[in-house]
Amino acid sequence: MWKMFRQSISTKRNLLYEMIIKLAGLEKRIQLSEEEINGRLSSIQKIYEPFYHSFTQFLKEFLVYIESYIQDSQILEKIENKEILETIYEDFKGIEFQDIRLKESQVNLLKLLSNRIQQWRLSIPAIKKEQKKVYDIEQLLQYLLTGLNTIDKKLGKISSSKSEAQLEEFNKILEESRNIIAFLTISEINTDNIEELIQRIKRINNILGYKKASFSFAIISRNFKSGGISLQRFQKLLKTKIRAELIRAIIILILKTYGPLSLEQMEEKIHIETKDLLKNCIVLLDRKELTIITQEQVNYFDVVREYPQLYQFISKKIRLLEKNLQNLSVLSKSLINVILSISNQILEKILKLGAESDKIYDDAVQILSNSLNGLENAFKSVDYLIKLKEQRERIGALIELYNMYRIKMVHEKEPYLIEDTDDKDKRLQLKNFLSNTLNTDFERGLVLAILRDRGALTIRELAELTNLSEKKLLKHILRLEKKKLIINIGTKNNYFIYDVPRTLAPVEKRLQDIFQILSASVHAYLALPDTFKFDLELLRKISKQLHIIRDQISKLHALDFGSEIRRKIQSQLDRINILTKECIELDEILPKTRRKFDLTKLATIPLPHIDTEYADLMDPKYLVGFGDIEWDIRKCLACASCQEICPETAVYLENEWNLPAIFQMSEDELRELPENRRKLFQLIRKLAIKTPDQPIRIPRNALGFGNIKYNPLICIACRKCEERCPNDALSFQERWNFPEILRILLKEG
Repeated sequence: MWKMFRQSISTKRNLLYEMIIKLAGLEKRIQLSEEEINGRLSSIQKIYEPFYHSFTQFLKEFLVYIESYIQDSQILEKIENKEILETIYEDFKGIEFQDIRLKESQVNLLKLLSNRIQQWRLSIPAIKKEQKKVYDIEQLLQYLLTGLNTIDKKLGKISSSKSEAQLEEFNKILEESRNIIAFLTISEINTDNIEELIQRIKRINNILGYKKASFSFAIISRNFKSGGISLQRFQKLLKTKIRAELIRAIIILILKTYGPLSLEQMEEKIHIETKDLLKNCIVLLDRKELTIITQEQVNYFDVVREYPQLYQFISKKIRLLEKNLQNLSVLSKSLINVILSISNQILEKILKLGAESDKIYDDAVQILSNSLNGLENAFKSVDYLIKLKEQRERIGALIELYNMYRIKMVHEKEPYLIEDTDDKDKRLQLKNFLSNTLNTDFERGLVLAILRDRGALTIRELAELTNLSEKKLLKHILRLEKKKLIINIGTKNNYFIYDVPRTLAPVEKRLQDIFQILSASVHAYLALPDTFKFDLELLRKISKQLHIIRDQISKLHALDFGSEIRRKIQSQLDRINILTKECIELDEILPKTRRKFDLTKLATIPLPHIDTEYADLMDPKYLVGFGDIEWDIRKCLACASCQEICPETAVYLENEWNLPAIFQMSEDELRELPENRRKLFQLIRKLAIKTPDQPIRIPRNALGFGNIKYNPLICIACRKCEERCPNDALSFQERWNFPEILRILLKEG
């Protein structure tokens, strides 16, 4: 088929397609026997196994060395650009080691980095004592979490100690209440069953213990028995007022037993419609017997209750954690979120147990007090350090303020500005100028001081730190950006990120290089298989990772390290070079097919246009001989004019009709058709029993019917078919349908 195409394609275009076929990888490389391949693989395996074990050991030793190097040289204390540490921390944190010793070394390094980042955010070097307290927060949170888990287990034991008989009794009360409410809802009340019903309601009211329900029923039944109200009126009151009071009594009982519930949860337990429950909950809210608790945009109802001592103690102390959440590190925040989750579970259990939970109150206070008191003191030190940090930033703002030319100008011109003058307007003008200049330049200086100290920030983050509006900040930033005092370095959450221009100090550049090399090496190492029996496909993956490791270890070797660790780096580099050389030599002689194009990732290519400067001098203004043809079934008359005019037979009329396309047409599209064709299409759609899913064959030369087919391989984009079409059914597009052309080439090749 490809040979047939080649005969009908011009020489230049034929050469282009041949090049595409070669790029698509349809030609084989040299062959190698299976025995030879296995022999080479076996040879590489013998080298790979000791290399893998050796490199694992090297990584362990190097991580320990880096930890010691950072601590001994106090390199972290010399870092002034916090983004470097945060980037290193996040990248290194994302590595998942399987080896226990590697994981331990990773944890130790992360702790060093985290401590420095935390110190940076919340402290200044002079405050050593307070820094220590900041570092203890995570440990205190761990102790608190352990204590809460202990309390949770104790509450679980109390809860499980409730006898099955008590639970069975509660379910009987609930079932009896539901039966009475159901009877009052759907059954007829007559003189035969009324006395029994009165006794049942009286008994259930005594059990439920809801005074308003008992009182209402006592008044109504007494009036009925004394003849004060008729049987008909008594029946109506039972079905309305008494039924409603019983529902309210059950709602209160359920909430006292299970704690806060949503309407859906109540409906599931009581089996009463949500509408009825909502109506009666509103009455109880109005009586101030219920309250609403909103959690995660869901409303929960609860009884107004005297909360147990343990509930009050835990809920009060947990609010302390939530209040300080925003000032803590990522790790501390995650620990607090876990603590909040467990605390909410404990509070729910306490509500269900009620006063019984206070049996462990003294133990719980003792378990939690040390951790909570320590956290309270630590949070105070954090607040103090934050205030010191803010004060330092304001001093920095004053320094930036003075460095700005306007204040310097005022200082230099002082003798002329303050000389005696009787002109009040001039004095007022000078006063306003000084006031506005000081305020404006101080705000800009504060922005610069905060960015220098805290690193890159968005306008929203700067607004929170400076207490300035985003609109005012934007004006300052535009001015500072114009003076090149700050730069835009990217975006975050649809906000631009701004920072002051920075250059890395030698110590910062060295630390960054070490961790970038280490991270790349470790990622490549983790991608290596720990199995020593592999095939050709696995060998290629190994070879790719080995190249990465070799490049990174070469960079590591170029850095200045001690002689002992440098010798180990050189040893690993020698091993990798030997192994990589073997892999490359085998790869060069392996029988394989070059990778084919991924057709799903290809796109049509817009035709290059003549530069605007010369567009008026040339016609056409796009690449001649290339293009794409689109066919519109709605407009096509199947007259075959395009087929007759095409000089390359790239367009032709096929004797089939795309019936499914008719059924996909909208009413608006049908209205655009000629009247005779529209009526035919509408008739076909009405007669059809089901929607067709395939084109149908039609007699050859059936006037007015057929599908236009287009072969992009041999089309020379002459546009004659477009010009000849009497109803504009064909349109030329200034693009090259590369995916379709390649698909045909690969299929026919």
